[in-house]
Amino acid sequence: MIKTALIFDIHGRKGYSSNGYSDFVTILNLSHNRIGQCQIAYWPIIEKCAEIGGAIDSFGGKYPTYQLESVSLTFYNYSLFNQEEKYPKLISKLSEIEAVEIVAELLKSFQHQNELGKPTEIEVLNSYHRQSFKDRADEKDFSIVKMSDNNLY
Repeated sequence: MIKTALIFDIHGRKGYSSNGYSDFVTILNLSHNRIGQCQIAYWPIIEKCAEIGGAIDSFGGKYPTYQLESVSLTFYNYSLFNQEEKYPKLISKLSEIEAVEIVAELLKSFQHQNELGKPTEIEVLNSYHRQSFKDRADEKDFSIVKMSDNNLY
């Protein structure tokens, strides 16, 4: 994600598909990242890609299907499948986020993730079933855990 943001910072829009850097990578950066803070910081890159066109117009379905699905599953573990009527409002909310310094925000998120890995687990308080779709439960669970820093995760 940082490399992609730097390419846009250094080369502007012409760096999107030039210099051997694939526009598919730009999209995959968002969709394969499950850190919400990173996805939010990176969203302005996705908007730039949407303006330029190319792979974003058809990758994983028509824009913004694939991209919004990724963000929705990260934040809510909820699929937007067949809920296209929600797209305009979600795009509007994501577009309101001010892109100050994308690289700095991504670095800040990386450092935060490193800090989250330091505490150790003390106790699992409860476990719950995940459910991304209304009509079926996922096979995985998630737990609320007390950690050595006395926070709940």
